[in-house]
Amino acid sequence: MRMRRNMRSLFVLQSLVILLLVSTLQLFPICSIMVRASGKIIKTGDKAPTVSMESLDGQVYKLGGERSRPLLLNFWASWCEPCKLEAPELQRLTQKYGEKLDIYGVNVTSDDSIQEVQKFVDNYRLTFPILLDKQGSLFAKFSGVAFPTNIVIGKDGRVKHINIGLLPMERLESQIQGEIDRTQPK
Repeated sequence: MRMRRNMRSLFVLQSLVILLLVSTLQLFPICSIMVRASGKIIKTGDKAPTVSMESLDGQVYKLGGERSRPLLLNFWASWCEPCKLEAPELQRLTQKYGEKLDIYGVNVTSDDSIQEVQKFVDNYRLTFPILLDKQGSLFAKFSGVAFPTNIVIGKDGRVKHINIGLLPMERLESQIQGEIDRTQPK
């Protein structure tokens, strides 16, 4: 009898451990992103990858190659608390820099639903294009391990700065302003 009770207790304990492990992976989908990163990782100084991505409103945007102005790529997810803090600041940058800077929000949609993406955009009144990285492949090319991740790309199509995680907006804005100043005619 005691043997059965011990076996049953062991089974319950094992089941709880498995349930806890599965729950943790569901609560922290960032773990799945870390596993995805494979292939050539883009670093500062490299050319940005040439890709076409669909936006939330159905338009197609092309990345890579020379540009008419610098680009800020902001990788985010709707459940990311630091992304929620950063969203209003990105909208402010959109208004401040206007025609001097492109800002593309890139939602890693493999970890979000379209409804959650739209709700986030509406909630923060974002007016810059929101691209959908449906499999997380572009995020993985930048060694995406955390949200938010901000990438500053110059007019020459090269990656100038890679910022992983939330950073002071003054630092990001300084990087952007430096790239705008560097490429302005003198």
